[in-house]
Amino acid sequence: MLDSRLRGYKEVFFAPLTRWAGNVPPLVLTAVALACALLSALLAGGGFTLGALACWILSRVFDGLDGDVARYRGRQTDLGGYLDMMGDVVAYTLILTAVTAAADSPPWGALAVVFGCFYINITSWAYLSAVLEKHQADRPAQAAGITTVMMPGGLVEGVESMLFVALVLLVPSGILGPLFLAFSVLVAITIAQRVLWACRTLA
Repeated sequence: MLDSRLRGYKEVFFAPLTRWAGNVPPLVLTAVALACALLSALLAGGGFTLGALACWILSRVFDGLDGDVARYRGRQTDLGGYLDMMGDVVAYTLILTAVTAAADSPPWGALAVVFGCFYINITSWAYLSAVLEKHQADRPAQAAGITTVMMPGGLVEGVESMLFVALVLLVPSGILGPLFLAFSVLVAITIAQRVLWACRTLA
């Protein structure tokens, strides 16, 4: 929901960083983003909340920077987009699992629900992306506009997911279960939005 609205601000904020990191291969930045996310998961599992949050923020900065640098250098590739997306999925999975494992009463059931919604949501846009590319469709006006694939927009996108993980790192462990379930509802709404979009567009 917020991705398209904040994209202009993001480009302005990242412009100096992009020029500064312009000589760094984009895949190196992707790897650094993943490394920061892995460190965040380790710190979260050990109960080092502020360190985990700092590493998560750094991870998202590098995650946003790799695509900008690739465009700045004219070196956008399908491989880069694929590895970037894989890194995101690994990051979210490990951090949420680490936070849950470190809780006094781990809400494994609620985590399973949020993971289920996450991966159904990934399917809801990944297959649509493949179909749109297959038909060489024009990029829809409501698409989120990520670097490599077309993705119809929805209530929960990249910014919302990033803020959700930051909140998970900050809240007391007793709130994790309700927080997971509340976010699962938002993701479920997003899935429904994309299914309806598909029914209208592909019919």
